Amino acid sequence: MPEGKWASARHERNRTRAISASILLGLNVVLSAVLAYYIGIAGPGVVDGFVRGDVADSALLDWFQLLDTLSLIYVVLFVVTAIAFLAWQHRAVSNAPHVGVGTPRWSPNQSVVWWFVPIAWFVMPYVVLRDLARRLTASRATGLLVLIWWVAFLASNLALRFADLLPLESPGDLQTLLMLSAFAEVPSAIAAITAIWLVMTLERASSTRPVVAVSSPLRDSIQPTADPSIVDRRNALIEQLIGDDASNRDLPALQRVSLALGELRAMHGQGTIDAAEFESKKATLLAQL
Repeated sequence: MPEGKWASARHERNRTRAISASILLGLNVVLSAVLAYYIGIAGPGVVDGFVRGDVADSALLDWFQLLDTLSLIYVVLFVVTAIAFLAWQHRAVSNAPHVGVGTPRWSPNQSVVWWFVPIAWFVMPYVVLRDLARRLTASRATGLLVLIWWVAFLASNLALRFADLLPLESPGDLQTLLMLSAFAEVPSAIAAITAIWLVMTLERASSTRPVVAVSSPLRDSIQPTADPSIVDRRNALIEQLIGDDASNRDLPALQRVSLALGELRAMHGQGTIDAAEFESKKATLLAQL
């Protein structure tokens, strides 16, 4: 697989984002079922009854108002879910180099931007998630899951776009619109269900992998210790940087302190050092400036 040219600062927990996205996707499934009922089952009956004269104008108006309310809730929930899903995807891509699966071809920012590029969004979001899934799981089943998710997502969107183009010149046209809109909720629900499965599968695959050290030009310029332990190497690096080692005197003080602070934050974020030790070492570093 082609490797990306970007770098990620550090590994960050992504479980909260994965759970949040999954919960919101689940709410989308529930709302899709409700909309499918009111549009595809209750809607045609109301319209037929109105044409026959069995349904009063007020009842038809109430149905339209309820449909407008549900549609507004759907739009708001869709936007919030999209934000949560993209936040999870951004961090999942960012964490990939830190769990030993290589560097995805597209950076975290690029993986999000592709969703908003005209024409390209029909393909690129699928390509990005497929690449991430292959790196984390190497499973054909997961690859098939990504494909089902994307086909269902496109089918739902295309059905809704086509429905918007239908003329509304008769009750029959309205019936057709209602049935097509209800049909669009079926692949929408399938896309949401497979997205939940995809998010949790990739999050589980990522979280069960050990976090590995990722090289960078500045970090590689420092002589590593002989101890293979990542934690010990980081501790030795910080001690080297905050001390008066002659090998560091050619580096500007600000650069040395910035690097050491970055290492400290990474260790503190992963729970390697506690808050007291973090503040102590941080104070020692800042005193050099």
